[in-house]
Amino acid sequence: MFAESRPKSARLLEAEAKLKKLFADGAAGEAAVRAAVAEVERARSEVRLVHLLTHLKTRDLLTEAQRRVYHEARWGTR
Repeated sequence: MFAESRPKSARLLEAEAKLKKLFADGAAGEAAVRAAVAEVERARSEVRLVHLLTHLKTRDLLTEAQRRVYHEARWGTR
């Protein structure tokens, strides 16, 4: 997961920095902000997707008993 998420996380940090810089430089027009926010959200969704797909892969490796423990640890008892 880390090998896949690190470059995606770096892109997210870069996109956030570019958005912040728009405001710091006084260049934050509507079109530029919309484009920068869209880039931040694309990058954020890629990081989140890696995380969630790792949960699915992990689940597939566990026995049924391990899945119950994992589920309770992750989501609590119901």
